[in-house]
Amino acid sequence: LVEWGEAGASGRPRSRTVRLAAGADEALGLPFDRPRGEAGAVPLEIRLSHGGGVRWSTATRIIFLDTRSGLATRPGVRVTADSTFGGYDTKALHDGIADGANLAWNEAAWASEDSPLEHWVRFEFPEPVAVEEVIIHWNHEGGVTYTGREGLILGEVATGQELPLANWKSRPGERATRVSFPRQMLRTVRVVQNPGQGAPERPGIMWIAEVEVN
Repeated sequence: LVEWGEAGASGRPRSRTVRLAAGADEALGLPFDRPRGEAGAVPLEIRLSHGGGVRWSTATRIIFLDTRSGLATRPGVRVTADSTFGGYDTKALHDGIADGANLAWNEAAWASEDSPLEHWVRFEFPEPVAVEEVIIHWNHEGGVTYTGREGLILGEVATGQELPLANWKSRPGERATRVSFPRQMLRTVRVVQNPGQGAPERPGIMWIAEVEVN
């Protein structure tokens, strides 16, 4: 008998009886409802009983994430960067998850190398798309938001030229910086952080949880 449910919750856990021949194995999918539609980590207990006794039990957690959709999360979008700090990956920049508090550090965000140079991330679309807004969600960990201080947005138009679309300047410690500009068709969007303009705590790093392109 396999039983599972939210740790500490009232009511009986779900259960399923499994019959296996000697030496056989089976992969089980255990359905679990998202409590109240909220994001976050939910503690989960699983227990395996046989012959009237508990043979195995474990406590783990299920992480429910709020995801955002936009042009950058569409299939086929290619993301590149000027550099990447060891252990990070650009996949985090367009996975739709702006708040990765329950994820591992290298799944929650992307970071550039630590240097006084200009840093950037670039989104290349399979075909031109209409863009009018970019939202930069800055990495937040250890009680600190690593908000970049200033930079610009560039876009490649149909002729192949990369043109400046807007400058951005954030407020100290803000979790997200919204940059709007006249709507136009673009093949790429590049978010640039000016040299040495990372958060005061780490001025040489561009540290981002997600970039929304709308």
